Amino acid sequence: MSANDGPENQQSSGSPEGPANKHIRDPIARELKAFKEQQHADSEAARTTEEGRHRWNVITAIGVWVYTLLTLGIVAISIGQLRQSDRNASQQHTDTMEALARADRNAGQQHQDTMDALARADQNASNQHADTIEALRKSDIANATARDTERRQLRGYVYLVTRIENFAVNQTPDVGVTVKNGGSTPVYGINSAMHVRYEAAPRVEGSAGPSSWKPDYLKPLRNSGDYVYQTKETFVSMPSQGFSTVVDQATYDAVMQKRAAIFFFGQIAYRDAFLEPHYTNFCEFIYDADVSMNLWHHCAAHNDAN
Repeated sequence: MSANDGPENQQSSGSPEGPANKHIRDPIARELKAFKEQQHADSEAARTTEEGRHRWNVITAIGVWVYTLLTLGIVAISIGQLRQSDRNASQQHTDTMEALARADRNAGQQHQDTMDALARADQNASNQHADTIEALRKSDIANATARDTERRQLRGYVYLVTRIENFAVNQTPDVGVTVKNGGSTPVYGINSAMHVRYEAAPRVEGSAGPSSWKPDYLKPLRNSGDYVYQTKETFVSMPSQGFSTVVDQATYDAVMQKRAAIFFFGQIAYRDAFLEPHYTNFCEFIYDADVSMNLWHHCAAHNDAN
């Protein structure tokens, strides 16, 4: 036994770990080494993978953050643009509304101006129409006046001449009237209502006439012909018209002493040559010595004509 043969060598030579088992130990060592190296490689790979994953996560996070920032920036820009667009749209809307309001005011003013112009034109037309109507009215009046003047100058005018006869006691007085025409043209269709009445004599000249004076209905004059013109006259006698009172002494004395009067009143109606109707109202009275002279007095009323 050599000096190198110690217990270790002995152990090595006598145990499985010894040289006799070297061919076994070396593969295991290699396997173990390979396993460790593999573990180390795996660990390095895992570490590298973890670092790569971490770097990727950081890069991803940075990318997400950058993307988010970019997105937020884009959104902010878009919002700003939208707000600006909204402000622009609002301003445009305001401008449009103001333009419409101005246009509406202008249109309203133009409408008012047009209405004022139409009102003035209507007023002018109305004034012109009124002036025309007034001119026509004046012309009509002037023409009518000229026509009436001409007709008045040419038309017939009826007047009466009254007379009384045979006024005596126990006699029937004959009161009559002559219908005359004082105009330039004939009158036609003569009608009359005549009355004779005894009443208290008027106190003063110009008596108002009989207290119950009232025109009777008109009736054609008898034997009057169809017209009265110039020398063609018509005489109407009251006895033939229904007056046939016999005069007694008391009535005669009252008339002759002015205590009573004989009133003769009524109306004559006729048409002139222009077919216009006319009338002549009359009222006369007589008493005392005037009877014998046929001096009739006119009443204060009921002596008019148209």
